Amino acid sequence: MLHHILEILVWLLLAFIVGALFGCVLRNLFGGARERDAAERITGPGASEGYAGEGVMQARAAAASSRQGLVSGGETTTAEREAKEEAARKRAEEEAARKRAEEEAARKRAEEAAAKKAEEEAARKRAEGAEEEKAAAAKGDDEKWKVPVLGLKEPVAGEPDDLEMISGIGPKLAKMLHDMGIYYFAQIARWTDEIIAEVDGELKFKGRIQRDEWVRQAKLLAEGKLEQFEREYGTGGLKDKSGKTRSGTRTRKKAKKQKS
Repeated sequence: MLHHILEILVWLLLAFIVGALFGCVLRNLFGGARERDAAERITGPGASEGYAGEGVMQARAAAASSRQGLVSGGETTTAEREAKEEAARKRAEEEAARKRAEEEAARKRAEEAAAKKAEEEAARKRAEGAEEEKAAAAKGDDEKWKVPVLGLKEPVAGEPDDLEMISGIGPKLAKMLHDMGIYYFAQIARWTDEIIAEVDGELKFKGRIQRDEWVRQAKLLAEGKLEQFEREYGTGGLKDKSGKTRSGTRTRKKAKKQKS
């Protein structure tokens, strides 16, 4: 059985080979003639000149179009690449400028914060200094209010007050008051009628203390009410920048009474 099958396969293979050879022979005989006829119709003596020229022109146009496409494509690629590089460069510059601006703004904020902190520290120190001065002054004022109204051997509550600020007291009277142990406004502000009479008699003022209102003036000065003092008594016993004394409301009234 197997022998018969192999024999059939061999015969089929031989038939296939013979058919292929026979087909090649026929194609050479009849196919070559047809191709030659087509070529003669296009380029041969019987072909029209217009048809042949059109084919050549089409071939040339196709070649030129291909070359132009290659050139155009190359130019487009280069332009796109340059545009991308330029855009990237601009983005980098903008980013760098933004970072520089942020750093500058941060530096300015830091400087402003440091300056503000320094100002606050200076203000705090000034406030502390003012509080200390105020406390010292208050302490000194408190001490002045506690000293005896007469008979001090020397100033015991800080520097003596300028008694010449009181209207009616000049350098000579100020020295006489110092000799009696009177150095502070707070001492004169606490004089009673008895003490006024004693001092008036001792220095032979003849009522000058009450007429010039030394006690009232001394009280305003001792309490630091300088604006009220200036309104009522002007420059007191001192002179202003022009070298003249300036009267207040109460000193003008006294001057009118004396004239009348």
